[in-house]
Amino acid sequence: MAQPLRIDRAGSWYHLTVRGNVQQDIWRNDEDRLKFLGLLVSWVEHHRLRLHAYVLMSNPYGPC
Repeated sequence: MAQPLRIDRAGSWYHLTVRGNVQQDIWRNDEDRLKFLGLLVSWVEHHRLRLHAYVLMSNPYGPC
């Protein structure tokens, strides 16, 4: 089932997550992590967002 539409308001805070399929790891290696961080930086700059915090976990619902 699809997620309901999120209300978009100026100044709102959003919590975003990424999860691997069937609790698989998201990142294969450090190169994957660094590529994602580069994409994250460019996305934040392009959309002029304020990124308050981030965590790169192997899989948020798996063992750490």
